[in-house]
Amino acid sequence: MLLFGHVGLTIGLARVLSREVDVRWVAVASVLPDVIDKPLRYLMAPAFTQSNTRTVGHSLTVILVSMLVGLLLRRTIRGAGVVALVLPLHLLLDGMWVPDLRVSLLWPWAGNGFPPLNEVGLPGLWNHLVHDLCDPVNLAGELGGMLVLGYLWCWCGLSSAARRAHVWKTGMLVPVPRRERLQKV
Repeated sequence: MLLFGHVGLTIGLARVLSREVDVRWVAVASVLPDVIDKPLRYLMAPAFTQSNTRTVGHSLTVILVSMLVGLLLRRTIRGAGVVALVLPLHLLLDGMWVPDLRVSLLWPWAGNGFPPLNEVGLPGLWNHLVHDLCDPVNLAGELGGMLVLGYLWCWCGLSSAARRAHVWKTGMLVPVPRRERLQKV
């Protein structure tokens, strides 16, 4: 799944679980495995990752450690329990249980034999993106994430720069009062 699916669906779920959760941390949690794995694949250790973008960051070990760190920061992060709870959603949305990806899911306990990908250069990356968008499950996830983000954009009045700045500063999604929404219609 790509960016909108991960961010939109994770923020949507977190918002259902708690109105007080800091959506900035939820957004980071929603893409954390990719934030770890993409630099490993493209910049730091392509030989180790065997050119795969679902490796160490997509493992249960890293997710469980991240959940523990999130819970330890509960005095700093508003809604840390919810942030920790939605961390594994990325693995679920990426379908990490399929046989080809189980080595990544169970890293380091299952070894480092990540399934190699044959993406070479920009054409390989483009083919990977097109393949992801042609998969009906990925496409549905992306559209679902866009739908959730669009709903939150309208519901919280984020077309206003001041309201966007408030979310950026506080991490709170505050709905526009009903009477203001009715006046705009």
